[in-house]
Amino acid sequence: MSMKPADRRDGDGEPVVVAEPFLFGILGLGIINGIFSPFTGFVFLVNPFWYPSTFLPVSAPFIFLFASLITSTLTIMVAGVPAALYERFANAGRTNTMSLWIWVSTLAILSMPAVIRAFGAL
Repeated sequence: MSMKPADRRDGDGEPVVVAEPFLFGILGLGIINGIFSPFTGFVFLVNPFWYPSTFLPVSAPFIFLFASLITSTLTIMVAGVPAALYERFANAGRTNTMSLWIWVSTLAILSMPAVIRAFGAL
């Protein structure tokens, strides 16, 4: 007898949140924000402070790659703060659907300038 994903329960009898669709959205927005964000240019310009030029080649594509990764990771982490605060103040013991929606919504708001630039590049 197979169970649908919505019917899965953990040991306490609570329904298990299926987070994969939310994670795909979070990662997709993070990638778009890392590539097209105006903040990526700033991170690129301050590379002497963070780029390990002693053992990595100093070339613009490498530096842009890491600047993009830094920007996308930082944006995903900052967007998770309101979701974590919601979980804390709502006394949710674990991640629920509402906190995932808050995370995706906050990330969409933070990524709006990058999304506009991405559509302009098409």
